[in-house]
Amino acid sequence: MLTSMVSSPVDYFVETGMLPTSILGIEATTNQAVCHLVPNPDIATNRYVWYALKTKIPELLTKRVGGAQPNISQQIIKKTKIPLPPIAEQRRIVEILDQADALRKKRAEADEIAERILPVLFIKMFGDPATNPKGWDLVTLEQISDGNIRNGLSPSNKGTYNGEVLTLSAITQGEFDSSARKFAKFVVEPPDDKMPRQSDLLVCRGNGNLNLVGCAKFPDQDYDGVLFPDTMIGVSIDFSVIKKNYLETLWSSDSTRAQIEQRARTTNGTHKINQKALSSIEIMLPDLALQEKFESAATQIKKTMFQKEQSHSKLEILFQTLLHRAFSGELTAEWRKAHMQELLQEMEHQAKVLGIEHKLEYEQLGMFE
Repeated sequence: MLTSMVSSPVDYFVETGMLPTSILGIEATTNQAVCHLVPNPDIATNRYVWYALKTKIPELLTKRVGGAQPNISQQIIKKTKIPLPPIAEQRRIVEILDQADALRKKRAEADEIAERILPVLFIKMFGDPATNPKGWDLVTLEQISDGNIRNGLSPSNKGTYNGEVLTLSAITQGEFDSSARKFAKFVVEPPDDKMPRQSDLLVCRGNGNLNLVGCAKFPDQDYDGVLFPDTMIGVSIDFSVIKKNYLETLWSSDSTRAQIEQRARTTNGTHKINQKALSSIEIMLPDLALQEKFESAATQIKKTMFQKEQSHSKLEILFQTLLHRAFSGELTAEWRKAHMQELLQEMEHQAKVLGIEHKLEYEQLGMFE
């Protein structure tokens, strides 16, 4: 059954624009943007159909229609084909996928906790920069730079010089991402001072999202032949007076964020911060020896977090592999052999409920009451 009215806790939904799916845990109502699915319990379990539909999301996304807000119609969802093994096998598939999903979620929760360690350590060692309770000196960003503050170089279709340029994703997704770059052409030969160096704090100069304006990261190494674009400002930092991890952590604080947003200006829907405004941002400057202790601790914490991220990535790959194998028949092949008699009986029951003797279109399978 497909509806967009009152729903029970066991029903689940497809949001027809972006296609997130979820199983409802409470009775509720939905609006017209949500497709409400109720599997027929005689032939399909709720969670099995939910997992099966997840594997179809890439396919369904190609069938969206509309301009500003593309959507999927109920008819397209109803006609989508999914494998339909006997109920017992469906439950076995769900059991395996649930276990893998639980591990993935626990890893994600652990990663969230780990991400809070560095800011907490920062406050413990230096105090809240919003109030500066330890009375550290305050300097401007310009004062801790070596004077080299410049915009990057953006590509042009009219360019004759080949090269690579970073995209904003390199500095706005958490850690510096060197893979966030693209091949491009430039109207002038790319100069060395537009190439990221380890001492460059690369700052997002403009974006439609105010939360991303001013986001900044240090590159993990010098990048010859790769440029940062005009949508970034490069600030060369003097590491003899301030340490990398200290400044990056301070920069992500609420206090610095507030300063950035106060200085940002909006032009045609784009929020921007210029070199002059950026240079005036106040920086709390503790003793260098204390900064060095934080630097050492932060390096170890980031190393541990990287290892955790690698573990999370492996669990995500495992889950996606299991998801694929589950609906190709590989995941439960051996289990199926051991329970063939039971499955044959269930298949006969499914056939009676469906009133079929062979495969039909998904819409005709009667998977929804």
